[in-house]
Amino acid sequence: MEIAKLRAARVLWCEIVEGLGATTEKAKALRMHCQTSGWSLVAQGPMNNVVRTTIQGMAAAFGGTQSLHTNAYDEAISLPSRLARSTQLIMQAETGICDVIDPWVGSYMMESLTAQVIEQVKIMMSKIDNEGGVVATLESGWVSARIQENAARIQAKIETKERVIIGLNQNIVQHTQIVEKHLLIDNQKIRDQ
Repeated sequence: MEIAKLRAARVLWCEIVEGLGATTEKAKALRMHCQTSGWSLVAQGPMNNVVRTTIQGMAAAFGGTQSLHTNAYDEAISLPSRLARSTQLIMQAETGICDVIDPWVGSYMMESLTAQVIEQVKIMMSKIDNEGGVVATLESGWVSARIQENAARIQAKIETKERVIIGLNQNIVQHTQIVEKHLLIDNQKIRDQ
């Protein structure tokens, strides 16, 4: 789904800027920065976060991002370690992921999913237009309400285990993994300074 979202964003950008009169390939090419999901990282079983971050980073690369920030496995506990940067370097230098533009092109599953995302986004963009546009929906709280509704839906799925998070709501390890907290910051000390 994350790959399809990024592919859809590129298609939509091209359509929108062409509609505004863009003619050069450079203007029609969406450049994007992605960051792996900090909210998906859990303090329970933090080593699982290594896998989560790697998969999320791979999805961003497959989706065509030009810039990527990866969160660290221990970010749910302290400031990130160097592993986050190493994840990026390994993906870039050792996997060949960056060697092919849109390796999913032609896959029925990915093309179908991308088309579904494009359609859903167009519906949402139409709703925003009907509500008076982006500024109006931000000022009225309409956008915040949609975000809160979606967050509540996701949280409910996590709590009912419809959305599985290994280490948090399934395959819970009873012993706590020890993570070296070498980047902890004393917030009070910083405030005092």
